[in-house]
Amino acid sequence: MSTHCPSCHTPISWIKLRRKFLCPHCGCKLSANTGRASAIAIGIWIVVDIPIRLATYGIFDQYFFVGVIVRGLLIGMAGWAIFFVVFDNFCDISNADPD
Repeated sequence: MSTHCPSCHTPISWIKLRRKFLCPHCGCKLSANTGRASAIAIGIWIVVDIPIRLATYGIFDQYFFVGVIVRGLLIGMAGWAIFFVVFDNFCDISNADPD
């Protein structure tokens, strides 16, 4: 897993990753390459949405509003898990270049 600060070696949550940011633990300037991870996560999320949409609309055919709520909850949880796994495995954190 590459989502660790290169200076203090403490893990950094994927939700705090930005192009340039400060380590929440030691305060050193860091940069993260998140473009590739974002593209991969969004692509997987779109693919995962298709079977969830088909299943929820098939199960809750007569109760459309309930199906939309259940689909929203399921795709939200799936998206959170996908972004966690993808960002944890595909983001590279390095020390930021001095400006």
